[in-house]
Amino acid sequence: MFPDIKSYQHSFFSILLPSLLMVFASILTACNNQPSPDQPLTRNGMISGSATPGTVVTAQSKAVQPIEIVADQSHVSSYANGKMSLTIITSPYAICNFIVSYGMNTPSKAFGIRPVTADAHGLANWQWQVESKALTGIWPLQVTATPINGTQTKRSISVTVNLPPLRLDTTKSILNVTSKAVATLAIVTAPSTDCIMTMSYPTHPKTFKGTTDAHGTIRWTWRVEGSTNPGTYPLIVTITTGSGEQANATFSMVVL
Repeated sequence: MFPDIKSYQHSFFSILLPSLLMVFASILTACNNQPSPDQPLTRNGMISGSATPGTVVTAQSKAVQPIEIVADQSHVSSYANGKMSLTIITSPYAICNFIVSYGMNTPSKAFGIRPVTADAHGLANWQWQVESKALTGIWPLQVTATPINGTQTKRSISVTVNLPPLRLDTTKSILNVTSKAVATLAIVTAPSTDCIMTMSYPTHPKTFKGTTDAHGTIRWTWRVEGSTNPGTYPLIVTITTGSGEQANATFSMVVL
């Protein structure tokens, strides 16, 4: 005998229905557990959501360091064609530069004035030659520093330009002489500076001209006339800077 169809259908559905219910329950659970869409860790420079503070650092959150002058590593008093130096502390890796005009119409473009990048500690330094036409006086120098975030900071300081010194080089000068002997006057002043030396003998004044070398030295040698009487004679040296300013000093020659 064949089994009753109704009994068979009842048995089939009684087995299938619980399985289908378990499948539907699994699908609903999976849908409810889907991850939410990605959220930005920062918004407008602020940490948002559940992000851990300090995890993300934005350019806006970086502090800009003021420019500090390192006094013991800076020398900002010199003369035309002399040297100056400057060391600063600012934001690490900032692009640093400065401008100075020394009273001239345009900023100096002398060797050594150029942009530099601060190191990891924020140190930046320069050494440069003062413009040959720099005027004597106290002049402003403006330093700028542009860190990674682009926020520029500035600092103004004063630099001093003096007349060049005039110093006797005693190791190369021979100024105690007899008549008919060879005398030598050697001086040290600013590099590449025009010099005139005038010596006033009683009857034969003489003038020597020249330009100092890269070290600021110049030397004149001459023979003392046999007719020169014993005594002390002034040797007047006058220097002229690129701006036309002058300085002079007097040295003595002794004829024995």
